[in-house]
Amino acid sequence: MEIAFRPNSSENAFLPEGLQTVVVDGTVYVAGVIIQHDKAGKHGSLWFYDNNVANNGSNGVHYVSLEGIGRPGFFRSTDIENTFVVGVENRLVLVTVDRGQEWTCRVKEEPLVVFEIENNEDSRIMVNDGTVTPNNDVICGFKDFLFDTKARKAFTKVLWSGGNTSTLFHEEVCANGNGFIDVDGEMAFIHVETASQKVLCTPYSTFQGHNTGNDTVDVKTEVLIDFKDASVFGDAVFHSALMPDGICVWKTEAGRSKLAVSVFDYRPDEVRDGQVIQFDITDSSSIHIDTVYKTPSSPRATHPAIIQRKDGGFDLWTTTADEGLLNTLKENNTPCKTDNIGALFRCVLEEEYWPAGQSHTLPIFHTGKKK
Repeated sequence: MEIAFRPNSSENAFLPEGLQTVVVDGTVYVAGVIIQHDKAGKHGSLWFYDNNVANNGSNGVHYVSLEGIGRPGFFRSTDIENTFVVGVENRLVLVTVDRGQEWTCRVKEEPLVVFEIENNEDSRIMVNDGTVTPNNDVICGFKDFLFDTKARKAFTKVLWSGGNTSTLFHEEVCANGNGFIDVDGEMAFIHVETASQKVLCTPYSTFQGHNTGNDTVDVKTEVLIDFKDASVFGDAVFHSALMPDGICVWKTEAGRSKLAVSVFDYRPDEVRDGQVIQFDITDSSSIHIDTVYKTPSSPRATHPAIIQRKDGGFDLWTTTADEGLLNTLKENNTPCKTDNIGALFRCVLEEEYWPAGQSHTLPIFHTGKKK
């Protein structure tokens, strides 16, 4: 993969995620979140990049600060122009972006929902990754900022379109990538639990339209890919410290279901190449790797996306993150190339893998209100 652009500061390279395309004032942008700008950061940002302006580099990125609002885990487009539903801290809010010489935002005062979290005075449990379901529910995966694998205090919640909330998964550490795609001929919810190093598959029919207000939904979930299993990796690099992070899913013209997983390398001792692994998950009994994409000298890949070019072709993009790696390398006086850490990477997607129709695009959230 090649560098699409480098963030304009170390703060903006700390933890980029949530890669997608969105529209602001009629212009299509590659966009995402910066969850926080340093280890102790209390707020993050949204960012927007005009992919159709040639060679604009980091100067083409517009950052929208969420200072005073909090740390965003993800955001999605809505049916209101320039307005997004954002998972931030323990709530979902509507944020309207104002494009001008200085990009700013306005937050609707009343949140869509505030998720109640017990014993969370230090805000260690926060929204991490989420998505909108085909039924217009909003799924929010939470993470424990301390990454405590023994306490397992995180979970995955859902805000049903009717306004109730439920818990889909309990006892998680870092709930991550979420998406919907056909597996074994049935619509499935794909979900990552990073600390467990598992990609999970849940038939959508087991919780579609649940909306009863019960705290917990009884879902049927199976392990689709176990990143602790070396045999899964094929030509990819395997190590026990490699964790599945963000995902994107799509269906090809040939009807094959594809899953790209950005791989976060927790090893702090040196700068390695990162990886995005593309799987074929059409049939759960014959999952295999199509190809492995490398992010040179940036080991902590965080979130992939399929992005359409102006000429009609498609690229695979991924965010990468610093998340403390630079400080550790500096403290250990490790000689290495660090310019690429936190950069965004892209490469041309082979035509046989091009998505059919709009299968690569993310669903929008319908607010139920007029524009």
